[in-house]
Amino acid sequence: EYESKQQQNKTKQKSMYMKGHWEAGYPQGRPSPAHRFSVFFLKFLSRLKEITKPDAEIFVTTVNQHPLGRKMLECMDWRVPPLIDAYNKILWGMVSDVVVNSSSSQRHQRYARLRVFPFANMSNTYLLDNTDIMDPMWDSAIDWNHPCRNAIRPMALRILSLLYEE
Repeated sequence: EYESKQQQNKTKQKSMYMKGHWEAGYPQGRPSPAHRFSVFFLKFLSRLKEITKPDAEIFVTTVNQHPLGRKMLECMDWRVPPLIDAYNKILWGMVSDVVVNSSSSQRHQRYARLRVFPFANMSNTYLLDNTDIMDPMWDSAIDWNHPCRNAIRPMALRILSLLYEE
């Protein structure tokens, strides 16, 4: 049974994506308003569904908060907390209202523990919520640009446990 489960995991296609940082202004030189991000994101998901296997699982993470680095302070980058919050609110608005309880499948219970939520009207497409990890740590980067290891490591462990389920 263990070997057949391992074989199934090898053939199941899973993809992980994050969108929103470029749309928030860098390097395109201007931010995309929230309503444009919504339209762009839906087109992005539709295109992903077209190019992946029908049973493939697509995971999109929430947009990470970004430290206030030099480019932001010089008004060359708009990845500021209010805009990232607006983008994440749009993503949350696309998630279905699934209630996970004791009668839910093991997979749904596991996904809920990992903060993975299905997008409404899109089969096998999920939002992976990392705001519980990233939001409290958003301005702790040593280089004022990249998330610190205290945020990256838990996010990496969550993603790995999702991609390599037991």
